[in-house]
Amino acid sequence: MAVLALVHRQLLFAVEAKERERRLVGEIEHRSKNILAVVASLIHQTVNDREVADTLAQNA
Repeated sequence: MAVLALVHRQLLFAVEAKERERRLVGEIEHRSKNILAVVASLIHQTVNDREVADTLAQNA
């Protein structure tokens, strides 16, 4: 009976570890997408600022 309890505990531990891993991977994916969105926004803003600066310089 003790062996069965030990196997049950090990299986439960493995299932819980897999669930933690799944949640952590999901969180990493979520944060990665957020970081990429920030980078894309900064690039877009930089390009827009450069275009405005070029336009102002040409009209000066």
